[in-house]
Amino acid sequence: MKLVKKECFVNIKSLIKSKYVKNAIMLMGDSVIRLAVSFILSIFIARIFGPEKFGRINYVFAFVSMLQVFVIFGFDEIALKDMGLETYPENSIIKTVIDLRWCLAIIAYMLGSVVFYFFIDKSLIFYYLILGLELFCFIFYIYKQWFQIKSLNKYVVLASQVSFFVILVLKILYLLFFTNLYIYAFLLVFSVFIEVVVLTISFYTHKPNGNGVFDFNYAKNLIKQSFPLMLQSFATIIYMKIDQVMIGKMMTTSDVGIYSIAVTISELVYFIPMAIANAFYPKISDAKKNAQDYKSVIERIGQINV
Repeated sequence: MKLVKKECFVNIKSLIKSKYVKNAIMLMGDSVIRLAVSFILSIFIARIFGPEKFGRINYVFAFVSMLQVFVIFGFDEIALKDMGLETYPENSIIKTVIDLRWCLAIIAYMLGSVVFYFFIDKSLIFYYLILGLELFCFIFYIYKQWFQIKSLNKYVVLASQVSFFVILVLKILYLLFFTNLYIYAFLLVFSVFIEVVVLTISFYTHKPNGNGVFDFNYAKNLIKQSFPLMLQSFATIIYMKIDQVMIGKMMTTSDVGIYSIAVTISELVYFIPMAIANAFYPKISDAKKNAQDYKSVIERIGQINV
């Protein structure tokens, strides 16, 4: 029994020292900084705007979040698996995902404009037209998956932190000199845009040689495998965001503003399991090639909970 416990301790110790745990710590640290500062800043913004104006932004943002699922379409999980198992060339996977997402983003943005104007609230359509531009930024989030499979999450954190601190400075300047809600909406989109720019630069600095091509057969297979994941993600985002849309329709945008702050508090711990899962995925994916290695890795990760 002592021998088993000693072996278990050694396995856990070696796992903790691994690059995967370091990646998980980096991702969690990034999320902690962003969430803590964003929460404090959101309180100040809500106080300056007031619940009614702050509620407008969150009301529209909740609708855009639901469209985001359609653009992402569950491609990340399948592409991550395929890159890990090397079933297709990496560059072709990335090229195919990006091309598909361009089509989905255009459809989602245009369809969302029609739905929002005729069925949601046409008085807020200009806020949607601004915040909806964020949908096009998610096209390039596939670069995050490539860095993840290479255990180079430091570049994901770099992009996140650069975007965060640039926008933090801009938001502080905005609060000092402006009160226009449309400018604030542009800042929200610009924060994601900066993150994508840094991700793109980092990717092209480290990407494998050669140019990818759109693979029609892979695209069909990708859509087929991703569709259930998209439905699952859509159900999840509906569960998380529909309350804000319903409050906006049944009550007022002022009530949405107050409710949004409370929701932000409740979502503070969501990043922990996601960061751990993302950090260890490359190890699990690589071990999947060998049944014995796969079993060993799963057992070692499971020992963390012992």
